[in-house]
Amino acid sequence: MNKKDYTNLIGKTFGSLTVVGINGNKAICECTCGNKKETLAKRFINGSYGKTSTCGECYNGIKYKEYIGKIYGSLKVIEINGNKAICECTCGNKKELPITGLEKGLYVTCNECYKGMPYSNFIGEKHGNLICIDYKKSKTVTLLQCKCLLCGTIKEIPFSTFHNGKISTCGECYNGIKYKDYIGKTFGSLTVIEVNGANAVCECTCGNKKEFHISSLENLKTCGKCYNGIKYKDYIGKTFGSLTVIEVNGGKAVCECTCGNKKELKISNLVFSKNCGKQHNTILNKKYIGKTFGSLTVIEVNGANAVCECTCGNIKEIPIIRLLSGSYVTCGKCYKGKSYLSFIGEKHGNLICKYVFTKNKRYIVQCECSFCGSINEMSFSEFNTGKRTLCTKCNNGIKYKDYIGKTYGFLTVIEVNRAKAVCECTCGNKIECLISTLNKRKTCGECYKGKSYSSFIGKTFGTLTIKNILSSTESNYKKSKYKMYKIAECECTNCGEKNFKPFYYFGNNRKTCCDFCYQNSTVIKNSYPDNILNNYIGKRYGHLTIIGIKKGGKGGVIARCVCDCGNECERRLTYLIETKRDNFCNDCFNGKSYKDYIGKVYGYLTIKEIITKKHKKQAVCKCKCGNKTTVQMNYLFNGNTVSCGCFGHKTTYLKNIKFGHLRIMKKSKNTEGGLYYICKCDCGNEIEVLESDLFTEKVTSCEECMN
Repeated sequence: MNKKDYTNLIGKTFGSLTVVGINGNKAICECTCGNKKETLAKRFINGSYGKTSTCGECYNGIKYKEYIGKIYGSLKVIEINGNKAICECTCGNKKELPITGLEKGLYVTCNECYKGMPYSNFIGEKHGNLICIDYKKSKTVTLLQCKCLLCGTIKEIPFSTFHNGKISTCGECYNGIKYKDYIGKTFGSLTVIEVNGANAVCECTCGNKKEFHISSLENLKTCGKCYNGIKYKDYIGKTFGSLTVIEVNGGKAVCECTCGNKKELKISNLVFSKNCGKQHNTILNKKYIGKTFGSLTVIEVNGANAVCECTCGNIKEIPIIRLLSGSYVTCGKCYKGKSYLSFIGEKHGNLICKYVFTKNKRYIVQCECSFCGSINEMSFSEFNTGKRTLCTKCNNGIKYKDYIGKTYGFLTVIEVNRAKAVCECTCGNKIECLISTLNKRKTCGECYKGKSYSSFIGKTFGTLTIKNILSSTESNYKKSKYKMYKIAECECTNCGEKNFKPFYYFGNNRKTCCDFCYQNSTVIKNSYPDNILNNYIGKRYGHLTIIGIKKGGKGGVIARCVCDCGNECERRLTYLIETKRDNFCNDCFNGKSYKDYIGKVYGYLTIKEIITKKHKKQAVCKCKCGNKTTVQMNYLFNGNTVSCGCFGHKTTYLKNIKFGHLRIMKKSKNTEGGLYYICKCDCGNEIEVLESDLFTEKVTSCEECMN
C-alpha cells in the first residue's frame, strides 16, 4: 500500500471513531456522540490510535456535558472541566475527579468523609479498649489516633480497620498492664525474664526456658517438662510405695509394681499411688467368688475381672463391673444356659430348626418348612420368640406359584411376587396384595361387585340420580364411620339439591330419598291449604286410618287417627307419610290390643298382666319354674326373652317347648339369616322355623295345616 493512499481506511471503526473521509494524510472521523474530528491517518495504520479512540469530548459515546447532575455514591456532578468533573459531596466538600474514574466506580466520596459523614464525627467513638481522639490524612488512607483506655497508649489505626472493629486493643498491654511490666513476675514455677511483643520468655525452676503468650501465663504453672521443679527424667528410679519408675513418656511414668505388673501413671499422681491396683482389687473382689449372675457363676477372681463358668459348660473372663451392671448373663454361646445347638429339631408354627450358625456376630437359624420343605433363614431371636412361624415361600403348604389362576370373589391371581399376588379384577383393574389376605378380599376396591363405579353414574335410585363417585376425603363427608367407603354425589329429581350418600346404599338397592326433601317435608305440608290437607282424611297408614286433620303448635299438621284395635290417637301427618315403620296406637301391637296378649305363652313365660312403666309397655309374666318376672313386650315378641333367667337360651333348654301347633325338637344346622329350629307339628310333619318367627307366633303350624 502507498503510504499516501489512505482511502482503504474509509468505513473502518477505531474505538468510538469511524473514518468517513480522507484529507491528504489526515482522516476525517465521526464519533458515536456525533462530533467530527480530523486526525493523522497513519495512527490508524500502525496501531497507535489508542490515544485517539474518541473525539475528546465524550466518554463511551456520552458527551461530558450530559454527566452534569449524575450521582456516584456520595458525589454529585455539578460542573464539567474538560474530561474532569467537579463533584459536590454530601458532606459539603467539592472535588475535581476524572469522569472515567467516576464511571468505573473508583470514586464514591471526596475522601474527606465516610459515606457522606465527616471523619470528625467519629472522634469519641469507642471500640473495645480504644477510643478515637483525632484523625489525620495520609496520601493513601485516613488514620485515626486512638487512645487505650487501660494503659493510655496512643496508636494510629487506619479508619476502616477501627470502624469495622478489627482492632479493639492497643497491642501493648494485657488487662491494663503493659507487657514490659510483666518482667520479673512469677507464675507457678515460671518467672518472666523477657518480653517479645505479646509473648513472654519464662524461666522454669528446673532451668528450662520457654516462650508463652502473656494472656496464657495465669493458667500456667510449669514449663511442661517438670513437676514441682523436678525434671521428668529425674523421676526414673524413684520409688512410690510398691511402684518404681522405670521410664518416662512425656508427663507420664511407666512404673513396675512389686507384684510384677507394669502400669502407666501421670507423674502428678505418683505421690498418691501405692500399688498397681491389681493385687488390691483381687483381694477386694474375692467376695464375688461363688456368686451367680444369670447363667454365669464366678469361680475365680483376677484383679478387676472374674473368671466365670456358664451353665452350658463354657468358661469366660468378664469384668466384674459388667457382671454387676447386668451386661453379661451368659457366655455368649448359649441362650439362658441352653446351647444353641440344642434348639435343633424344635418346631415353631410351620418351621422346624435344622441348623444354627453365626453370621456377622449374630446367631442365624436355618429352618425347614413342614409343608413345602423350603429352607428359610432368620435370626435366632425371631425363631425363639415366635415372631416368625410361617414359611416365606408358601402359605399353609400351598406354594405361592400355585395361586396363579385362582379366583377370589371378583379377583383372579395372574402373577406372584414372593408373598404378594398381582390380581386382576373383573372391572379390569390390577392390584397387588399379600397372599395371606386373599380370602378376605373380593374386589379391587375401585368397583362394586366387579362393576366399575363409573358405570353407576347416571342411574336413578328412588329420587336420587348419581352424578359422580368420590372418595370420602374428596367429598368431605363428615360421618367418620363411612370414611373408608366410596361416596356417591347425587342430585334429587324433586328439589334438585346435591346429596352425598355412601355408595353401598345404592349397591344394596336400598330405598333412598333426598335429605333436603325429608328435612323440609314438614314445612311443605304446613304450607298446604286446608282443602288439600282434608284430602288425607280416610287414608290408611299401617294400622291407622286418618279421621281428622288439625294444625298443631308451631304450625305442625296433626292427624287424628283410629287404630284397628278401636283406640283413637294423634300423629304428625309428616310422621305417617315419611316413616317406614308399621303404624299403630300406643295400646296395641300390630293392631292387636295388648290386653288380648294376656294368657299368651312365649317360651317358658305366660303373660298375666300388662303394665306401663317409663312410657313402655311391659308384661308381668309367670315362668314355668314358678317365678314372676317383668319383661318388655318387644323382648317377648322378638324372642330375646323366653324365661325368667332360670333357663339359658340353649337348644337343650328349649326342647319340647310348644308354640301353637309346633313343638321344638332340636336346633338346626342352618344359620343363614338367623337361628333356626326343627319343629314337629301336631299333624306329624317336621319343619324348619326361624327363631324370631317362632317366638312372635308368625308361624304356628306347618303349611299343610295352615292350608
